[in-house]
Order: sequence, then C-alpha cells, then structure tokens
Amino acid sequence: MTTPLTVLVAAADALSGARPGARRKSAGEYVRRIEQLEGLANAMDGVEQSYALQAGREIRVIANTEMVDDARIDLLATDLAARIQSEMDFPGKIKVTVIRELRTQDTAR
Repeated sequence: MTTPLTVLVAAADALSGARPGARRKSAGEYVRRIEQLEGLANAMDGVEQSYALQAGREIRVIANTEMVDDARIDLLATDLAARIQSEMDFPGKIKVTVIRELRTQDTAR
C-alpha cells in the first residue's frame, strides 16, 4: 500500500464484499433475479404492482383493493414469501411488504 487512498479503497472493498451474495453473481444474473422476483409477485392474484428494492433484499407489493380485503392481505404476504422461498435461489433474506391503500374522495357543495 503506497498511499492513504489505497488503504481506504481496500477497507471499502472488504466492507462491501462482506454482504451476502456480493461477489457470487454477475450483473446479468442480478438483473434476472430482480426480474424473477417481481415476476413472481406480479403473477399472484390480487397484486397490482410490485417493486424490488435494496438490491433484491426487499419486495414491495401494491395490492388491488377490489380483490384483496384487510383480512386477506396477511395471507398474500405469507403466500408470496413461501413462493419466493420455494422457487428462487437467493442469498440472505427477502423482506415482503404488501400495501393495500383505499382512497375515496367526494365534494361538498
């Protein structure tokens, strides 16, 4: 190590490499895994949209309010987590968050 900068780069490399799956997969495989994760979520009944976040360590799902009621939202999250676990190969954990939002509007005259 010849300069202080090389020490900082080596430390940053060591920290980033410690994450689960940081060095095992190529960029193409990473994109395929993100697309597969979103595809699994979008294929479920009652899912309107899904977004993979934090390098695929979290998936946020927007539920269709007409198809999924408050009682079924927990079941949707549990079913999706089980499906991800059985059909995908991933390092670490994936957090599943299902959001159901109902907005109504009226005008007083």
